[in-house]
Amino acid sequence: MLDLSPQTDHLVAKLDAAIAPHMDWASRIPRCVEGRPDMRRIRHRFAAWAMVFLVIPASAPAAEEMVLSKVMKEQGKSMQLIAGGIAREDYEQVAKASLAVIDPPHPPSTLAEKFRLMSFLGTNVGRFKALDGETKERATDLANAARARNGEATIAAFQRLQTSCLACHTEFRKPFQDHFKP
Repeated sequence: MLDLSPQTDHLVAKLDAAIAPHMDWASRIPRCVEGRPDMRRIRHRFAAWAMVFLVIPASAPAAEEMVLSKVMKEQGKSMQLIAGGIAREDYEQVAKASLAVIDPPHPPSTLAEKFRLMSFLGTNVGRFKALDGETKERATDLANAARARNGEATIAAFQRLQTSCLACHTEFRKPFQDHFKP
């Protein structure tokens, strides 16, 4: 449940104070000079209230670990399985673990968590998605090399996959961890 703290009460009071001169308090509907409902002001008030309730969940502290963190832990396990499979020349395991990198199992994330993540990424959403797409392409290449049972191609594809992971981690891991400290 969302905790509406004193900070929230302050924001709501400020919003009401800004809107008060334009309100017909008897009906709580903004009125224009002619006495008809002023749809422009109604839309503005609705948008202002919507922003209050969209921003508050995005800034609320995390009660539990984010889904993205859980997915990254699973990705780490898949990468370990790949490395072990390469060492043993177990190409089936390499291909299977590569598919887990492409489409990792994860619980659904809440709308509030998605807002928090998008708020954190800001203008870097495109870059984050591009790096994610590159990682999935590299994992696909690795799965194909493993299915072909080509040891050298598998090792080279794994190296490219690790480089792709490192590029994303270098850019996003530390800021993510600092921003979403539990």
